[in-house]
Amino acid sequence: SMAAGHMDVLPSLMHKLANMDLKHNISVILGGIIQRNDYEKISKMGISAIYPPGIKVLDIAKDLVDIISEKDYDKI
Repeated sequence: SMAAGHMDVLPSLMHKLANMDLKHNISVILGGIIQRNDYEKISKMGISAIYPPGIKVLDIAKDLVDIISEKDYDKI
């Protein structure tokens, strides 16, 4: 179980992406059981989207198209 493990893993992941100058062209998406009171902290870390259980796959797919289209892949 990774119960609340996202709050341990995400800061390290986002820091590593920033150090590698990849934060601007890699989207981090989070899904699963996430406490609502963590959403704001997670968003401030630069996470592109948070998907709780029960969300429709089509809704996720639509969001991912929007998220991907916002990235600047010329910088890769």
